[in-house]
Amino acid sequence: MPLSKEAQERMDRLVAEYDMGESERPPSDAKIMGVLFNAFGKFLKGEKKNGVLDIPTDPRDFLLEAELELLDSINYMSFEIVKLRRLRGLRDEAIKRMDNNEEELTG
Repeated sequence: MPLSKEAQERMDRLVAEYDMGESERPPSDAKIMGVLFNAFGKFLKGEKKNGVLDIPTDPRDFLLEAELELLDSINYMSFEIVKLRRLRGLRDEAIKRMDNNEEELTG
């Protein structure tokens, strides 16, 4: 179901406030709202593709769909965690080398 005119206007104002840096809410709220807006946008895109969602008559197995999506998400997060841990390790090694070089110069 599309947003009401009032809801769409409110959403547009909130987005404009964040874009202009005029919001009194913390920056993390803007990031969260961005994720939620993206999720809602994806919902609307699916609605255009598949028609209006009618949960009682929709034949899809939403539990299975959610499970498959969560498994994909777990995989993607795991990949990112491995990548970030590797970067953290590289950073820590570089700091250790810098500390050792400093000790050699001053010691």
